[in-house]
Amino acid sequence: GATNVCSSSSQVYAITPAGDASTYSWTLPSGWAGSSSTASINATAGNTGGTISVIANNMCGASSPSNVTVAILAIPATPSAISGASSLCASGTSTYSIATVPGASNYVWNLPSGWLGSSNTTSIDAQAGAAGGNISVQASNACGNSAAQSLSIVVNPLPIVSLALTTDLLCVNASAMTLSGGSPTGGTYSGNGVNASDFLPASAGLGTHTITYTYTDGNACSSSATDAITVDACLGLVETANTTGIDVYPSPTNGAFTIRCEALAAQQGSITIYSLLGEVIYTTISHSALNQFDISPLSKGVYFAKIVIGNRVNVVEIVKQ
Repeated sequence: GATNVCSSSSQVYAITPAGDASTYSWTLPSGWAGSSSTASINATAGNTGGTISVIANNMCGASSPSNVTVAILAIPATPSAISGASSLCASGTSTYSIATVPGASNYVWNLPSGWLGSSNTTSIDAQAGAAGGNISVQASNACGNSAAQSLSIVVNPLPIVSLALTTDLLCVNASAMTLSGGSPTGGTYSGNGVNASDFLPASAGLGTHTITYTYTDGNACSSSATDAITVDACLGLVETANTTGIDVYPSPTNGAFTIRCEALAAQQGSITIYSLLGEVIYTTISHSALNQFDISPLSKGVYFAKIVIGNRVNVVEIVKQ
């Protein structure tokens, strides 16, 4: 039978039946319960260990005893103090740990409501929720759980941060703009084209750029907000709202496309293809309603066709995929 048992547990101890034995006499440690006259006994363990012995009997007398020493496994002691941050920002993380408890086979951790993390070892990686509370841990083995050790944690809310930039469109050749609009004041700006608290359009380049404003409060808790600035070539190449009588197909295109402009059949004009940066890709004089082009060698992206007929100017967008 088992030689290391829990207090109050039920155990079975048995021997191989002895030849010529008619009965058996069992002796249990003090505080144990159970009796039997057969080759096995059902015993309930007490609070202390000791020796279990059995003697085989018949009408001629009794044998020498057969013995086994049994020890009582104790429920583990209460864990030592929990180490780890006692103050966190909402959604912040920390590792909490205790010293190994003798006799423990695993550990049971409990976190405050809304927290994330799980472990059955001496440490746990926890992510705070919106509110604080107590972290507790129990040492455990087959006999049960220890009393809980706990640590009170304060959770500080994240600051409420906003960003509303004063300008959302700049020309690429514009001077550096001092960034403002972040609240609460005292935070930092970051993003493409940002240098300290300035935004440099030429450094950022054409396109829409996300600016991030980060503020850290007195509890070292940080939050961020974002807004966007668009850097434009400012060359006037904006698609005309009214392009009646002008079609571009296919659109998007893999390279080859046709511009149909009925007005060119009646009056000579010019067609100029520009890149997004305003570079002239191709220009031609036309007196035809159908004009074919091929930009296959060029990179994917947006291009513009500027059509000039007398005093009429139209700009259409071409997307190369």
